[in-house]
Amino acid sequence: MKNTYNKRIVNTEKTPSDMENFNRYHKDLSTFEPISKEEEINLANRIQKGDEDAFNELVQANLRLVILIAGEYEGLGLSSLDLISEGNLGLVKAAKRFDVNKDVKFSFYAGLWIRQHIKRALSNKSRTIRIPVSMIDKINTLEKQKNKDLYNGESDSLESSNDTEVNKVSNRLGRLINLAKTSYVSIDTQINDSEKSTLSDVIPDTNIEDPNESVTKVDDYDLIKDNLNDLNEREQQVIVNRFGLNDETPLKLIEIANKMGLTKERVRQIEEYALIKLRRLFYKKQGDNRFACPT
Repeated sequence: MKNTYNKRIVNTEKTPSDMENFNRYHKDLSTFEPISKEEEINLANRIQKGDEDAFNELVQANLRLVILIAGEYEGLGLSSLDLISEGNLGLVKAAKRFDVNKDVKFSFYAGLWIRQHIKRALSNKSRTIRIPVSMIDKINTLEKQKNKDLYNGESDSLESSNDTEVNKVSNRLGRLINLAKTSYVSIDTQINDSEKSTLSDVIPDTNIEDPNESVTKVDDYDLIKDNLNDLNEREQQVIVNRFGLNDETPLKLIEIANKMGLTKERVRQIEEYALIKLRRLFYKKQGDNRFACPT
């Protein structure tokens, strides 16, 4: 097992047949069994003593988590294999830094590093101007419905409509889809027919710190767990389910949305606000008033 992980898993390279490689990779993962929290602790202790076999075993047991998280960022400029490769780098870092003395599951801690690496790669390696994740989610949902209609032999409900307003939405959607899939676009590209709305209107503010990366930068595993009770009930439910706290299995946004009876976008907003709130609470308790908790 020694040294096999870094060569076979992390360096997942693109080839002319990405789908074939992805399927082969996914099949390979079936040989890696999930491990219990007790086994995680044992492996982490061995890793701290320099046991490379323990390191490989911990990483391999959590490779499915990378695929789960990487799937949330498809359609943003990198292939599935590239997303998984970047996520695996985050998983490797998490395995090296995991502290068993902190009362937190490895999947929660690793999830932070996986997301950080994927988002950084999307920022550095994909499109020059990034379309917001929330907008991509909406585009993908509508595109899937369109493909479903075509598969069932039905006409596109948007394009076949005689309603003027619906047709405007259809035209705008088409432009957004093209923008989202284009590697390089002009900041002044129009996204509707009014000539008043351009791509610059939907570009996210890069000065706003990403909440997941903020938590990782604090580098304190107790950040969320110790401040969880300061969140309201709904925020707690989202964070616990999202990161697998209290021995729960981490869930996708859509799974949490279905469980809580909310939209996927609303769950994303709650998660984002809750993580920002947690970080501000953490700094406030450290005596740093610059990060006063929002009301």
